[in-house]
Amino acid sequence: MIRILLALLLSQLVVTAQAEIAVIAHVQNPLASLSESEVRKIFLGRLQLFPSSRTEILTLDQSVDSPTLATFYHAEMDMTPSQLSGYRAAYLFSGKGRIPEIENDDLSVLERVKATHNAIGYIDLDAVDNETSLSGIKILYRLP
Repeated sequence: MIRILLALLLSQLVVTAQAEIAVIAHVQNPLASLSESEVRKIFLGRLQLFPSSRTEILTLDQSVDSPTLATFYHAEMDMTPSQLSGYRAAYLFSGKGRIPEIENDDLSVLERVKATHNAIGYIDLDAVDNETSLSGIKILYRLP
């Protein structure tokens, strides 16, 4: 039983390591890139406007069972989905923050960003079929 659990854990680590996560925005977003600090602030609800802009940010998150969500928040914020939920509950309760809108998966985030000029989200680039799927968006940040 322990060997099976260990094998499952290792296979999940391999999948996570291969994911190429990118933070994306609408193609007309004036930003060329975001810093790691700005990405953290946006997705933790601490930054309401795009940097050097008066444009309000519509932050998109993926569902809590999404492997892309788990990879993104682990790599960027060193948080598990349950830690993220606890953080957001406290931050929202304080009246300071705003939680992202939830999309089901990478493709729904991609389509929502394409359709919404002030949206920002993250996707696993490996989940996107081809380069034409990326038309209409720009990549502002890639996970290191």
